[in-house]
Amino acid sequence: MLPKIKVFSWRIGHNILPTYANIARIHHNFSTTCPRCKNNVENLIHALKECLKVRETLIIGCLNNRLLDGNYVRCIDWLKDILRELDSKAAADFFTLLWNCWNNSNKMVFQGKDNPAMIRPSMLFGRT
Repeated sequence: MLPKIKVFSWRIGHNILPTYANIARIHHNFSTTCPRCKNNVENLIHALKECLKVRETLIIGCLNNRLLDGNYVRCIDWLKDILRELDSKAAADFFTLLWNCWNNSNKMVFQGKDNPAMIRPSMLFGRT
């Protein structure tokens, strides 16, 4: 994994990514509504699993439906279940995919660009 993706993964594990919910804890008048789907509070689990835009990418990536449909309150619990299922190569691909989803969200927020869900065949979990 690239160092920047390792840092990103560590930040996920410590819930310190700047989601709207985390920003609102510091800036009290900040909206917590997800900037992509505009339906829910953008906390970590929503931003990386539940938002329809991210979910679309995870589905294309062939992530196990049980792991997508499971009900998780904390992102770290979801990630633990995923890491139990994936080998190290697939786990690295998974975190790279999450990093790309996060970057696409940031491009939408800061540049107004919303990229469609796409994935390279080599990024399919458990496939080469």
